[in-house]
Amino acid sequence: MTTTWYNFNKMTSNTSPFPFVASASSEYNHEYEAWRSFNGARHPYQQWVTNKNDTEGWNQIYVKDPVLVNVIKMCSGTDGTHASGAGIMPQWLEILGSNDGVSFESLGVFTTPLWIKNQEREFVFNNKKLFSYFRISVKNAGATGWGVGFDEVYFGFNPDYLKPENKTLILSNDEYKKFNYKTDEILTYEKIVMNLTSNSSNGYEVSGTTALTSAPLFHVFDGNNGTHFRSNSGTTADIILKLPTKKRIGKFILTPYASSYPVKYGLYASNDGVIWTTLKEGNFNSTGTYEREQILDNKNQYIYYKFSALSNSGGSYVYIYEIEFFKTIVEKNAIPAHWSTVSTALPTSTQFLEQGMDNLSPLLDRKVTTFEPMPMINKSEILGVGEIGKVFSKTIDLKKYFDIRSMKVEVK
Repeated sequence: MTTTWYNFNKMTSNTSPFPFVASASSEYNHEYEAWRSFNGARHPYQQWVTNKNDTEGWNQIYVKDPVLVNVIKMCSGTDGTHASGAGIMPQWLEILGSNDGVSFESLGVFTTPLWIKNQEREFVFNNKKLFSYFRISVKNAGATGWGVGFDEVYFGFNPDYLKPENKTLILSNDEYKKFNYKTDEILTYEKIVMNLTSNSSNGYEVSGTTALTSAPLFHVFDGNNGTHFRSNSGTTADIILKLPTKKRIGKFILTPYASSYPVKYGLYASNDGVIWTTLKEGNFNSTGTYEREQILDNKNQYIYYKFSALSNSGGSYVYIYEIEFFKTIVEKNAIPAHWSTVSTALPTSTQFLEQGMDNLSPLLDRKVTTFEPMPMINKSEILGVGEIGKVFSKTIDLKKYFDIRSMKVEVK
């Protein structure tokens, strides 16, 4: 099913139109107020941004009538400057709901790849509650001279995103058990700070394609976007990094040079420098010097990692400003689908309601109902030969009325 997007994005100030109210942890100035993320406009100076150099904050909207939201769409600005484009966009965000504006319930937490200008991303979360306040808390490394914020945010609902709750109890081997669906691992990423000063420094070793003497390989790992690597010749290049110890790398960011930057790429891993495992191959879709971020489906630790520029954007060389590697931190392990024991004795009513069948009240609540007089249909034709009398009938929905306590028949 398609997503239904609520018509909230029509604000003209923090308090209009009625009944909407926008507020934020801080506002950079009058051009970057809270309501500008809910006004439906996608152009410069129509974003919310926190105070200068803030690296976290929140923006919220009050919509009066509680609604069910389980997806948001967040947008970056339409140009490349910090204030109007990708520089202010969050690298971490949390979506919260409330019905009093004081006590908020977390609905979903997300880490995000780096943004580019004029980009839209949807964030889906399993929410089954109606709220009248929606807050988005954000964090960012902080754009120099600016804060953190976002362009437009849309709130929506899609029934396909609702996860079913399993509350089935089964008696097996004298134990009452319930089925638990699998849960995915929750990952975060931590940058590996190398700050290399040569091809062999700080416990790291760099090798690969022959580089121009003034633009050596280690420049891509020196933490300085003012230096760069350039291949001595050729439109392809390999850069091999040997770590001091094995690490599970889950993300990398490449900052390309203004020209002759990698387009088609590959990232590979090894524990002997001879046999390589492919972690990812593809094409960078963006152009120019915007950072390219890639998440890796890597579940193993390796000591060697190789970045290969398999083609470039033009010219006779390969240029790269910086490559940053991020080790994977497992915040919560994946749990496979499994059965768990609820009780070894007959479950209590509380256990049954919380972990077993849903409370069926009022579906099974019973009450006495008196019918209004109902005319009956003469069915006397069913009498056999020689039988005397009259037969009348009336159909009653026994799915709704479980039993008939008494009956009074009047023949007129």
